[in-house]
Amino acid sequence: MNHSSNEKNKIVECLKNSLRHSVSAHNSQPFQLKYFSEDKIEVWAMRDRLLGEADNENKAFYASLGTLFESISLSLCKLSAPYDVALVDMINIPNEIELLSSIFLVAVFKIYPSQSRTDEDKELCQMLEKRFSHRGEFEKLKYELPALIDLQSCRIHFIQNKMDKKNIAKIYDEINYKFLSKKNYAKELYTWMRLFSNHKNWSTDGLNRQALNLSLIEAIGAKLILSTFLHGVLKKIKMLKPILSEMHYTAHAPAIAVITGQSTNAFDAGRGMMRGWLALTKLGLYGSSMSALLDTEFSRTKILTYVNSSDIAIYGIFRVGHLPADKQFFERIRLPSEITFQEIRN
Repeated sequence: MNHSSNEKNKIVECLKNSLRHSVSAHNSQPFQLKYFSEDKIEVWAMRDRLLGEADNENKAFYASLGTLFESISLSLCKLSAPYDVALVDMINIPNEIELLSSIFLVAVFKIYPSQSRTDEDKELCQMLEKRFSHRGEFEKLKYELPALIDLQSCRIHFIQNKMDKKNIAKIYDEINYKFLSKKNYAKELYTWMRLFSNHKNWSTDGLNRQALNLSLIEAIGAKLILSTFLHGVLKKIKMLKPILSEMHYTAHAPAIAVITGQSTNAFDAGRGMMRGWLALTKLGLYGSSMSALLDTEFSRTKILTYVNSSDIAIYGIFRVGHLPADKQFFERIRLPSEITFQEIRN
């Protein structure tokens, strides 16, 4: 497709921004884009950024790919002429990540001229720069939330009943502890924590303490629990579970937002989750992902009973509210585009 130099530069900028806005577990940012002059996009993945313990079935990986695809689609709304992106091919990768090359092709996308973009697309495009998360306590809502938001490919349900939130908080704590109590899981999580500014990757990737809004005391506690013998000791004396508990934050959140849809495909779930999160942003809400609730059949089935929906899948679940006035927001750290993006001119 022939583009003017100015239009080509804008497409490149859209693709770079899409990488910055997409979501990945532990902020691992596994993808690299290669953009060809015929508007083909190859998505490559970096093996050392895959999560062997937290994502041993690659579901979060393909959900992250879905958020990247949706980010590209919505970013293209910024162009003066209507364009969109299509999925041309997606490669299934083995669960045994050691079998993979250090960098490998995972998908091919194609940018194409679109008849038009919907008002919803254009509105959500404006939210890409504003989508933020917050893991701590929220302020009370300043307005009433609707019971349901119906989007093009998903729906958002809000749970505000106190007892329902408390019950969900219990389920979340149980499942979260199931993973965090595993030594190898905790070890892998710690490798992605950037708790102190002297960490070599403090400004490039992972879970930065500032972005998580952790105090220095909380950071020291996380280091001791996740990376030392204390993990096993606390587990043995049954103190690890109460220390890791997020019961208070979940049960007292102004609302729990559940994003649902009709597809059980991880890629589609990632697309829907991204779209739903941007719709939450449009409402002025910060979100804290409770993705552990998506990891068991029991929790997924149970959560669906709280939303009274005909949908068969949960794309995302968040506790949501307003950022406290005394909290400063720090954006998640992103890899430089020199690593994640390459334009290939034929």
